[in-house]
Amino acid sequence: MIKAGFKGDPSDYYKVHKENKMTGQEIRELIVGKTITGYSFGYPWSTKTNKNGEFEHTDYSGVHKGKIWIEGDAVCRQYETRFDGLKGCEDIYKNPEGDKKTLSEYLLLTDSWIYPFSIKE
Repeated sequence: MIKAGFKGDPSDYYKVHKENKMTGQEIRELIVGKTITGYSFGYPWSTKTNKNGEFEHTDYSGVHKGKIWIEGDAVCRQYETRFDGLKGCEDIYKNPEGDKKTLSEYLLLTDSWIYPFSIKE
């Protein structure tokens, strides 16, 4: 990571371990009917999901709606208009080193980034 130009101490990077990967059932219980929130590139974001799997994602670019569901041990989402309506699936991991204060209790892994988040109370 340092050779690639990333700054900071590598011990501060998020650590992803397979034993912390959440199952589909755990993910369902964690996010369905709840609001998750975090920071991405210094900006706050949140995703509120209802029991039917409809979600509303709010970030620096506005409010975006779509559908969310569990496929195997991944959470999948499809926005109504964002990303040309393409389906995307992500894994979620528990983050033992995270906390609610920094909104980093969980890690959502996409094909291009790691998004720490917590459940909004």
